[in-house]
Amino acid sequence: MSTAITATMSDAEQTRESRAANEHVTLVGVFGDDFVFDFAGSDETHAVHTSGSDAEMCTCPDHQHRGVRCKHMAAFEDFRHVDEFDF
Repeated sequence: MSTAITATMSDAEQTRESRAANEHVTLVGVFGDDFVFDFAGSDETHAVHTSGSDAEMCTCPDHQHRGVRCKHMAAFEDFRHVDEFDF
């Protein structure tokens, strides 16, 4: 008998993913390996530090204090597929 192992996201992870997908997000700028995002309704911007195509760190409190993958990192995952940025 084989046992299948299924990896699922927690409710909090799914919530962050859905916010990243459904909120209006603006890529403010790219500074070296840092992508700076602004989400609609927020007074703050947050930088996602990247290594190649992977989001490594974000300056938002959610990532800094809890160490979780945040909506800004999820937004980077979406933006990384774009070949050119027009600012």
